[in-house]
Amino acid sequence: MRLQHIIPMALAVFILTNCSSNNVGVFEKIDAGKMDKTINKYMGTPYVWGGNTPGKGVDCSGLTYSLYKSQDVDLPRVSRLQYAVGDAVSQKNLKYGDLLFFDTLGKGVSHVGLYVGDGNMVHASSSKGVSEANIRTEYWAKRYIGARRIVGSPMASGETTSERHILSASYPMTIRRLMDIPTTDIIDNSFFGLDVQTDVNGNLRLATAISFWNFFEIGAEWQVNQFLGHGELGLEIPFISTKLEFWEQGRWYPSVAVGAESNAQQWIVQTQTPDSVGNVWSPEKSAFLVTGWQYRHTPFFDLGKGRLNIGIAATDL
Repeated sequence: MRLQHIIPMALAVFILTNCSSNNVGVFEKIDAGKMDKTINKYMGTPYVWGGNTPGKGVDCSGLTYSLYKSQDVDLPRVSRLQYAVGDAVSQKNLKYGDLLFFDTLGKGVSHVGLYVGDGNMVHASSSKGVSEANIRTEYWAKRYIGARRIVGSPMASGETTSERHILSASYPMTIRRLMDIPTTDIIDNSFFGLDVQTDVNGNLRLATAISFWNFFEIGAEWQVNQFLGHGELGLEIPFISTKLEFWEQGRWYPSVAVGAESNAQQWIVQTQTPDSVGNVWSPEKSAFLVTGWQYRHTPFFDLGKGRLNIGIAATDL
């Protein structure tokens, strides 16, 4: 992708995400006293699917919705959509009020709880009702998908001025990379990723990946030559890629990942010299080391949120 195409695209994304007419600021902090009071009000309430009433019945996402309602903000009502708001946070960096998500049915996000510290969460259990549970037990550890931090999220007004809705952190289809540059990003456990890329010659590349334990990812890529062009249709030999994030981002240090690929990518790039214009194969990228830093909203200096990645690659090994 050429630089003159990247700049207008980045400008358009910045305008779309930062110029919403109903944006009312950023959710800056949790009032722990109010949230504790609401937790105590719901504690012991039986599990009722679709419920939202303390003492009578509540489900898992209804509980987390109500806990954040005590903070005068509105989350989406179901756990799958709650997973789309806030910022991703690693398990070792959890803070009070973070939302925790689990796959209890083998179909992705199906359960949510609220972190209260010391490895414990408050959640609406289908068997015990609203209660505390330790997420480090074997049952929850095996089903853990990820966590989201609501603090720092942008808010938008609703139909009335008193409504403050937490905005989604991403579009329904997440673009993991616009250019072929390694990052420290790992697909969440129990999720399946898909990248679609094209080049100026009409070739199409499809990449799929899955992850294990939220830190190891394996994928495969295929290139279809002239899928969008006018030449002869062809399929390149697929190759396998792996990535291991062995150091998650902390408060003062970045995340670090290493990766490797099985063979040359067979990706055509256009080159130009003073004498000719032609196509060459991109170099083999056999291994890489990359660091990443995710930055978020702050109440003092708001740059939005995103990720910066810097790394090195060894080619033609």
